[in-house]
Amino acid sequence: MAEKQNKEHQLQFKPHEVIVVNSELKQFPFPSKDWKLNIMVHKLEDAFNPSWSPEFSQKRNPGILQKITIDDYQNPITKTSSKDIKVVVIDSLTRIMERIDEWQRRRGIKGYDKWDNYSLILRQIFNITASYKNKFVIYTGLEDKEIDSDGTPERTVKTKGKELRGLIESYFTIVLWANYDKDESDRSKAYRFLTNTDGICKAKSPMGFFNSDVIPNDLSLVLKRIEEYYDFGESSDIIIPNIFIAGASGLGKSASLRNLIKV
Repeated sequence: MAEKQNKEHQLQFKPHEVIVVNSELKQFPFPSKDWKLNIMVHKLEDAFNPSWSPEFSQKRNPGILQKITIDDYQNPITKTSSKDIKVVVIDSLTRIMERIDEWQRRRGIKGYDKWDNYSLILRQIFNITASYKNKFVIYTGLEDKEIDSDGTPERTVKTKGKELRGLIESYFTIVLWANYDKDESDRSKAYRFLTNTDGICKAKSPMGFFNSDVIPNDLSLVLKRIEEYYDFGESSDIIIPNIFIAGASGLGKSASLRNLIKV
């Protein structure tokens, strides 16, 4: 999947401008020595600390998603500040959900309280990343396959509990679905994104955003298209729509990041 793309259609970044919140705890499926800000998330608080608030920042350590909101935060590895970060990748929401379960288990939270907390924490995470200014935010996550009440198959973002099942997508303007075209003889072209629903998955994108319902699974092309579509120009303090990349394991969700850093 190391195909060459027309650079004019890609949006690429310097290594210190892209941060990955890596709850998968694994390396990328492509050469990634230039990815300097690959932050491993071993517990929920590494990514998002539900106990933290700005008033108590000295007592309760914020997670990396919260640190990005602090103007004077400086990464200890690269010495870059939160203002330098232009792309935030959460890989993956599926594992963040598992960390929420672990966090609640450590605190003995059970029953209805468990599911109320679960939904609340997810909404807090979505709200904080939606508030970032001048940053692209990309989530990845596994899909769930279900049969709806009419007997129609559905592919939705995988979640736990019933309250948010089928609703995760509603928090995002752009939802791309990873897909593999088994009829494509060239494997480098077989990994694709669905940009709108096929009647089964919940992919979606703004009106006229893409010229096709199927595009290459290359996020550098997607981010470039966002820049063109919304025509940010010289505007400052821009709120950029968050992106969700959903799909089954092995269909190129993480691999779609491969061209984001300019080498």
